[in-house]
Amino acid sequence: MLSWTAVPGASSYLVIVRIEPSGPVLATFPVTGLHVTAPDVPAGTYFVTIAGRRDGLVGSESNRACRRRLTASAHLVLPGSPSS
Repeated sequence: MLSWTAVPGASSYLVIVRIEPSGPVLATFPVTGLHVTAPDVPAGTYFVTIAGRRDGLVGSESNRACRRRLTASAHLVLPGSPSS
């Protein structure tokens, strides 16, 4: 499970996944809450950022230093809040 702190004014979020810190986007997931579970993600190292969304606009991505190695039972919490 990936969870984060709410951004004031954000009505939803975009989870952005890369395999390199500034590399191409591997996947994005629109989310309305403050967490997402992706049980079918293969184990590996991912760089995950979160961006707040409101009225069709996407804010800045959170800290890109969120590198985590995921396993089937991993629990991932991003440090800090994403930007709106």
